[in-house]
Amino acid sequence: KPTPWVDENGNLLPRIPLWSFVAIVPGSGEQHPVQPGESIVIALSGLNHRDDPNGNPNSIDLSIADWEMVVDDGKYVDIPEVPNILMQRLTIGNAMIMDSRGQPVIIFRLPSDDLEAMFTNPDNFMMNPTGRFNCFMVPTEWVIDGVDNLRLDDRGAYKRLPGIIDAGFVQHNAGHSGVSIRRKVQEVVNGRTIYMDTNNSSNDFRTNQIPAPGVIATE
Repeated sequence: KPTPWVDENGNLLPRIPLWSFVAIVPGSGEQHPVQPGESIVIALSGLNHRDDPNGNPNSIDLSIADWEMVVDDGKYVDIPEVPNILMQRLTIGNAMIMDSRGQPVIIFRLPSDDLEAMFTNPDNFMMNPTGRFNCFMVPTEWVIDGVDNLRLDDRGAYKRLPGIIDAGFVQHNAGHSGVSIRRKVQEVVNGRTIYMDTNNSSNDFRTNQIPAPGVIATE
């Protein structure tokens, strides 16, 4: 459905609503840097889902994950070998949801290391238009990057992110189809992959790709 998070003119708000959880890399931003040309893998659960008797043999091996999204009283098993990313609870829920119906993903930098102050300041929250729960509102100037990720079907595709973050969108197959999205490679310079980034995910991403966590693409 069209998002209710719009102004009186029907334009998307300059703040992006988040609910459930925010996954935060611990520290001030200097302890766990992602170097140019490198990547990190953040998993819901850092295990080899193919070998897990309770898992899915058609899934992927995420035991190589750098972080996993474990929450207190959550639905995913805590794998001791994989560090837990900091999960800031916003509303109710027992897991971070990567929705198969399609939802945007953003990476943003908080303007303060004082997490308690950031997540208790009422100015940083706004009531959901349905009136059911408060959402943490991320101003567009905090956002480093984002992708509008929509399920491909005949019901229409409605943007969630303003054009300043993503001028387009990616459409993918429904959930449990064993595919992923991946940025296109712009060029490889001295062995370092530089991905396409025109701020338009319609141009920048390939859809329905075979997942390869932790692998840097070269073409």
